[in-house]
Amino acid sequence: MGFSAFAQDPLFSQFFNAPSYLNPSLVGQFDGDYRVSVIYKNQLSVANGELTYLNALADFYIPNFGSLGISFNRSSEGIALLNRNNFALTYAYELKNDYFTSSFGIEGGISNRSIIFRKLIFADQIIPEIGVVGGSVSGVSPTVDSSPFFDAGAGASIVFSDFFLGAAYHHLNSPVQSFVGGKSTLSPRLTLNASYRFALNQYSSYYTDNNIYVIPSVVYYSQNYSKSLSTGLQLKYKTFNAGAWYRSNTQGGADALVFSLVYTLSLRSEDGESLRMGYSHDTNTSKTGNDQIRGNNEFSVGYQKYWATSSRFGVGNGLRCFNFY
Repeated sequence: MGFSAFAQDPLFSQFFNAPSYLNPSLVGQFDGDYRVSVIYKNQLSVANGELTYLNALADFYIPNFGSLGISFNRSSEGIALLNRNNFALTYAYELKNDYFTSSFGIEGGISNRSIIFRKLIFADQIIPEIGVVGGSVSGVSPTVDSSPFFDAGAGASIVFSDFFLGAAYHHLNSPVQSFVGGKSTLSPRLTLNASYRFALNQYSSYYTDNNIYVIPSVVYYSQNYSKSLSTGLQLKYKTFNAGAWYRSNTQGGADALVFSLVYTLSLRSEDGESLRMGYSHDTNTSKTGNDQIRGNNEFSVGYQKYWATSSRFGVGNGLRCFNFY
């Protein structure tokens, strides 16, 4: 009897610090000409077999062409080190006028899924009186331990007035990632996000940084049978950002409460050089069956600046997505 299996992608709590992972159209959407960013998540670290996730991005703005991004994604799960590595190239193009800024992005890359089969333990290897023994009959290792495949995605985003909206579709081609030739597909992931930005001092200009902003946001993920909704808000003042989020699980119940802190260190204002550092903690509210698990930690860092001969520095309409996080 055959069966189908479907895998789901990990989700970053600091979605705003993993721009290409959230939406390919966000490549090049930053206050600079080039940017390098990394985000790392250690999930369920007390459980046997860690779940760790990494997203790294380098993106560049090219005048009269658009923006290019090179990203690397890695996930490592379980005691058998079920890994997925992905290298992707993203192209994004921006359109703007006095009333809106919109961006469209496409990406394509190569992923590879691998596992160390000898570390797996099957039911017929467990003898209650003895423990774990070797020589499983039911768990015969496949002849290959890796599965490369092509992966593609696309997205669009728009900023108008005090609103920021985005939609993205990853794994457009539903790639097969089976080790044994079965139908183990990576289902497409739909991501929808919306944010609203308002100043506590309504008499202050939209373009000024000398104000305190409240930014409520919602992010919806759907991938096969897995669905999740993150809702919350950020409090932003100049270079400091604090956020609180609620995330639901597939059944619609509570999954986690997330608290985030982000600080941007301005290194040189004359060329926009800055260093952005973020930390978030997930407090699990779902039942994991392990009382030792207290939550997940996530760290991010990003560096950006303008070229000395930049044609982008100081040019803009004030309607940019990075104003929302």
